[in-house]
Amino acid sequence: MKSSLRCVAVVSVLLPVCCFAETFTIEQVLSAPFPSGLTTAAHVPRVAWIFDSKGERNIWVADAPDFVPRQVTHYKGDEGQWIASVRLSPDGKTIVYARGTELNKEGTSANPLNLPKMPKQAGVGSQCERR
Repeated sequence: MKSSLRCVAVVSVLLPVCCFAETFTIEQVLSAPFPSGLTTAAHVPRVAWIFDSKGERNIWVADAPDFVPRQVTHYKGDEGQWIASVRLSPDGKTIVYARGTELNKEGTSANPLNLPKMPKQAGVGSQCERR
């Protein structure tokens, strides 16, 4: 008798969850925007981070006191090229980062789009003046 009551209790709790749960697609899950790589400038109140939106990776910065975000890089589309090692200069005026993947055992970078010109990992710098 106790096990029957437990089953009824479990079903009564889980039934509404199962029947009314919202569904979502794999594309929706995989395309969720994702910030990472937060870093700061040593001598000014500025932060920078990588923002991945549907595979489109760019760097954003924000300054105190309002920390309104603004986009520094403008890479378009999902090229499969990662951004890593984001660093701000101590004065916050320059941002440096690596774009692209590390070399594989064949000595080449990843080329997920099968581009005719093989992508290479590169160190990149950008100016990011205060606004």
